[in-house]
Amino acid sequence: MSTSNNNNISKLNLKNNNGFGKNSNIFDMVAGTPNNIFDPYDICYGEKRSNQDINDSIISLLNNISNLYPLIIGFFTVFFEKPINSTIDKESLNNIIEKMLKSDNSTQEKSLKTSKEWIKTCIGLMMTIYENSNDLKKLLFEKKDKLLNSNYKKHEFGETRHILETNIEKLEKSIQDLLIHLSNSLENIHENINIYFESIFIYIAFIHNVDLLWEVYDIDPILITGAKKSDRLSDYNISSFRERLHVFISSFLKDVGRTSEKTMLNSCWNDMYKVLGEDLILYPQKLIIFNELITNTDRATGLKQFILPEINNQNYIFRFDAKYLGNDNENNKLKDYITNCYGMSLYGNERSCGGDKLQFILESKIMKFISIRLYGMKNENIDNININIFNCDDNKPQQLVDQDTIKPLTLQLSNYLPSKNNLNTNSVGFTNTKKIKISNVKNLIEINFNGNDNKKYFLYFIEILVSYQKQ
Repeated sequence: MSTSNNNNISKLNLKNNNGFGKNSNIFDMVAGTPNNIFDPYDICYGEKRSNQDINDSIISLLNNISNLYPLIIGFFTVFFEKPINSTIDKESLNNIIEKMLKSDNSTQEKSLKTSKEWIKTCIGLMMTIYENSNDLKKLLFEKKDKLLNSNYKKHEFGETRHILETNIEKLEKSIQDLLIHLSNSLENIHENINIYFESIFIYIAFIHNVDLLWEVYDIDPILITGAKKSDRLSDYNISSFRERLHVFISSFLKDVGRTSEKTMLNSCWNDMYKVLGEDLILYPQKLIIFNELITNTDRATGLKQFILPEINNQNYIFRFDAKYLGNDNENNKLKDYITNCYGMSLYGNERSCGGDKLQFILESKIMKFISIRLYGMKNENIDNININIFNCDDNKPQQLVDQDTIKPLTLQLSNYLPSKNNLNTNSVGFTNTKKIKISNVKNLIEINFNGNDNKKYFLYFIEILVSYQKQ
């Protein structure tokens, strides 16, 4: 981001400080264990994450908060060696805020439209985050010896569970209050987009930390998994940390999407695609993005070919842009800036005629379970999408393995589309198939778009949700 301070970024590079404490066996015991309970896409099952992977993930998140990192850095350094002492006061925070408000890449000097009262409110909310973060840090340091002792009986530590949960709840609520304030200030988003961007990453980093180390913090499991009143686990509905993060990320993307014409020149858009990938509901496993310059072509069928990676039976999500399935006509490709993907437009026709059809080869060396997820812009005249999977191994007759018919949109993400055309009535989001077993090396995937004549569906990318067992 244009307002980044290189010294700040270097301070956040916790990897240079050896990451997690070498004597901390708590991470060998619980850190990285998948949260298997709340799993809408049925892909959370998998191996524990390594300490290095956890460390790199936290570093990556914190490095997106290049200006406002002092607000929560104390909380994040509790379980790292050589904690960073970073202090801030209202005066220094005011300077940071004003600097960020002026970083809209404008070549002309102009006065801020953002009022002093708004800035004062913003600073007040941020100082509350800072104070709650340090309070939680102090409490965690007081209990650190017990937290890091794997032999310590959980029931003996139970009397402090409520204190920890209350302080975590206070910190989360203060971050949410800041995000709500920013969401209510879209009239000047061209000035505060940097603040909004870093603030959503503050919340992302907080939720990732708590969701990952919930056993370390001795948080009641029902607060991690969530519960519905109908589950008989609770007398009322309880949203999980992941569900709340999903709600705020979705709200953020809708806000920046519908105001993108005011902010597109801001450098934070270079990193905007990172936000969606941190949604723990949509991306509970590692996202692998295909970004090769040249795609392979299957000799037998002449179709584009994608090979699913093999990573030690670890579940993952494999994504490739829809542009790879099109021809070389650039006029048919469309960029989605929120995901940094290049898509293509497809036409739906009456079922009797058949709409546009996409085909590609998906190669897998061993048996897997997959769900195919599409991200695109729904047009009200596209009725459904039919997906067929055929066995097309060499020297074998082509046979239908499985099929599914899905709605063009089941989870709305935004109504965003960077175009001169007025397409605000359309919605951008996800839809996915059921879980399907593939046992063949080569599989032909066929996607048919059905609907009224000459109506477009914009497909931005295709994801293959891979798992190695059926839950």
